[in-house]
Amino acid sequence: VFTSPSIVTRMMEARYHEGNMMRRTSSQSVDHEILAFGRAWQGYGGGSDEDIYVAFGVDGRTYFQRLSRILDSPVAEDLSPDERAAILDICRTRLT
Repeated sequence: VFTSPSIVTRMMEARYHEGNMMRRTSSQSVDHEILAFGRAWQGYGGGSDEDIYVAFGVDGRTYFQRLSRILDSPVAEDLSPDERAAILDICRTRLT
């Protein structure tokens, strides 16, 4: 169960202010965070570029490219096929 995007955004902002997550955590840990963010924002078109930047310190395009790769990795093994397809559709839409 995921919290509302506003709570997720506040949590991510706090982490960002502690230091850029892309630099300070392991790659696998960041992948889990990116996937959790993608799942939380799935019903909202994937989140705004501003929220993505605050959370991860990267632009939306970089985030959606990485999320797309994560969906094909073991990190996303717990996703249902429908959830994986829905998030992948968002990635494709945001990357075009």
